Amino acid sequence: MSDEVTIEEEGTAPTDPAEVAKTWLESDEGKAWLQPTLDRTVAKALKTHDEKQAPEIEKRIEAEREKARKEGSMSTEERLQEQIKDLQQKFSDAESKAERQTRNAELLKYATENKVPAKMLSAILANPGALDDCKASIDAIAEGLEETRKAGANETLVNDSHKPGSGDSGDSTANIEGLDWNNPADREKLLAAVADES
Repeated sequence: MSDEVTIEEEGTAPTDPAEVAKTWLESDEGKAWLQPTLDRTVAKALKTHDEKQAPEIEKRIEAEREKARKEGSMSTEERLQEQIKDLQQKFSDAESKAERQTRNAELLKYATENKVPAKMLSAILANPGALDDCKASIDAIAEGLEETRKAGANETLVNDSHKPGSGDSGDSTANIEGLDWNNPADREKLLAAVADES
């Protein structure tokens, strides 16, 4: 075979190197050159796979042999009872999984309604506890988040030196320092201070 690649499309040879290589590899000569390399690569991959999976395969084979020996020594009724027991276990596992999925979906909805970030929910979902216990945890998290938000707002109100409506940024907090927004009497003083400055 020649080293030249010819294409009969419109009488021109491809100029793109990728197209030339592709055309050559699809030819009989290219396939003959590439096949031994592919065979070595695939053989090496299969050997590596077999080496890594051999212990697991041996365990499975031995478990199946043991199961066959055990079933061989059982009566028909005993085998049926064993199969029923296995099926009941599989059914129970599937039922538990479905219940967990339903519980987790309900907890996610509840957390979203209470504005608890979904990222914080993972620890609660991992807990196999009762639904009410998990909802109580979500409520505690939501309450903690709200307290943190309020504390940050109070801190901002108390420490803010900006005087609303004045255009300057002087210290206007002297008469409201130490007041707590959560205290109704202090709240009135804070509102009055803001109204006076407007």
